[in-house]
Amino acid sequence: QQCENLEDVKLNLQETDYGNFLQNETKISPSTVREKCLDKLVSEFEYLRANADQPLAQFLDFITYDYMIDNVMLILKATLSNPNVTVSSLIEQAHPLG
Repeated sequence: QQCENLEDVKLNLQETDYGNFLQNETKISPSTVREKCLDKLVSEFEYLRANADQPLAQFLDFITYDYMIDNVMLILKATLSNPNVTVSSLIEQAHPLG
């Protein structure tokens, strides 16, 4: 379906498993939608991983390795460019699957 604005996106998502994750948001921005979608994706992924048997569990672990490497690279680059960087600011930038 075509979405003209973020309210249309919210309405179209209500017909899916992502339906309720924006219901408490009064003002919707693209960053809010991205953040909430990512949170939902991570929770679904963690649920799937927790209930998976081998070899699916191992495959799901392999998927997270790329994000782990990216997070390590983020930490290394940030500390090299700014040794006084705070851990909390790095955690905000890190991908939750890593």
